[in-house]
Amino acid sequence: MSMRSRITAAFAMCISLPMAAGMGALWLGTQNTLQLQAQSDLQSMTRNVEYSIEQQMAATFTHLRAWSALPMMQDVLIADEGGELSQALSDLNLNYTDFASLTVTNTQGQVVSTTDAALRKADLSGVEGIHAAVSGRQTQSNFMKLRSGASETIQFTVPLVASYDRQTVIGTLTGTVDFNALVRRIVQNSPLNVERRAFVLAQKGTGKIVWSTRSIDSISDEILRIDINQKNQSAEIVIAGEPWLASFTPSGTKLLGKDPGFIAFGVEPTSSVYAAADKVSNIFIAIAGAAAAFALFIAWQWSTPLVELSAKIGRMADGDLHIDTPHLPRNNTFAPLATALDSMREVKTIRDHLALREAELIRSLEAAQAEARTRTRQLQDLSRTLKENMSTIVSLCDLISRENLAAAAGRRSNGNTQELSRTAVQLLNIVQDAIDAADTGNEMQSATPETTESSALSRLSA
Repeated sequence: MSMRSRITAAFAMCISLPMAAGMGALWLGTQNTLQLQAQSDLQSMTRNVEYSIEQQMAATFTHLRAWSALPMMQDVLIADEGGELSQALSDLNLNYTDFASLTVTNTQGQVVSTTDAALRKADLSGVEGIHAAVSGRQTQSNFMKLRSGASETIQFTVPLVASYDRQTVIGTLTGTVDFNALVRRIVQNSPLNVERRAFVLAQKGTGKIVWSTRSIDSISDEILRIDINQKNQSAEIVIAGEPWLASFTPSGTKLLGKDPGFIAFGVEPTSSVYAAADKVSNIFIAIAGAAAAFALFIAWQWSTPLVELSAKIGRMADGDLHIDTPHLPRNNTFAPLATALDSMREVKTIRDHLALREAELIRSLEAAQAEARTRTRQLQDLSRTLKENMSTIVSLCDLISRENLAAAAGRRSNGNTQELSRTAVQLLNIVQDAIDAADTGNEMQSATPETTESSALSRLSA
């Protein structure tokens, strides 16, 4: 692995580890905060919609009570012979769209006038609330179906009191709430009416869905699993394999005389909740990525002189002294290293030169020492020869002395004199050879470097 790769990897680690730690802390902190905030917001939106529904139902009930006192309601006594009552009901139903229908009956429960064609001439004496209204009480029904195939709805029934004494009940006025239209109009202006959110109304007790902004089949099963008795009115559910956050609010704000008996649910996918965190994370990643790329570029540029110096140091370690030291400005981080490399190259050049010179001197010393040993052996041989010849001379001298005495006595020539002369000549030659060998040894000794010089060279090369 090259030095540049290692430096880049080190920079990448220094960047990635803090970035990963920051990302983890950012994600965990943002996720928890967003979840709590989303639960609070979703619960607030659900509560507002539920309150608006009850408030609008209470307003329709108030309208119905006010309409019961209109003068044309007295036409119930004459079975609406003039048609004024029917016209008034049609106008009211047209102007107040929260009502699906308005119906007036007499005290026997017979329909006198209605905006619902299916109820004309019908007997409603057995319908919930009619008997109570005849008794003088205002009533609010539970969720009910007027007929087979109709949607669940709620009815308000108020008594019609005779104008002549303000006490006698002469009939009933029933308003059937168009629950779907009422809820749709309220939810339409709510933040829950977006693509990734949903609003659901379910009956208390049975859990039956009475209104939903989405397909009932996709969420009804999960809605039924939520424990509506828990203190924290939020739960996590799974719809079609995707996690959702649900918040619920039961009805019963006392705006109506009777609890309408439904629970409002607001649901939102957690992916929408964490979208802000994902957006922040993406921005963080983009900025961190740009910063990391810039940092790696700076690291690449910053490490270029170091890589060049490393390559030249490697070449110098392999014995290549013909290298050029990079010229770096004085303020550069690696300028001292370049100066040190130049000094090392010069020192290594001098050291190699001294090492070669020392090797040459050592070889010369060894050759001189070998020659000296040869000359010493020659001197030893000459010394032995000289000793032998000297012994011969001494012996001849002694013999000559005796022979001279005898010759003097006998007056005859001595033959050893010639032998003595030859021996003397040989001795002179040996002595001359010894002198020559000694002179040669002295010359070689003077030419051989002293030990101290060799030691100094060794210290210099070191």
